Amino acid sequence: TVGGATSISGFISSTSDKDFFKVNLAAGQKIRVDMTGPSGVDYDLYLVTSSGSGLAASEGTTAAESLTYSNATTARTVYIKVQSYSGSSTSLGYTLTISYP
Repeated sequence: TVGGATSISGFISSTSDKDFFKVNLAAGQKIRVDMTGPSGVDYDLYLVTSSGSGLAASEGTTAAESLTYSNATTARTVYIKVQSYSGSSTSLGYTLTISYP
């Protein structure tokens, strides 16, 4: 699908907690993921394959992260991964906005 956006709310409950969200991408499809969270939190945002290989990353120093990825020529399933950076503040929520520009 091109255009439109989906919002997902998540919650990191501990310093070792990782959230994963499955996304199916068509051949040639682009994805953009924006994350917003509370002030003072450092969560990182990744796009990975089913085996955990990294496709894109946003590792800023806040919970406001953003990444984009353009899929290759074949359809594939990817996973959006959110985790706390080095045990930073947890037990706080965040929101992902997923769009297909």
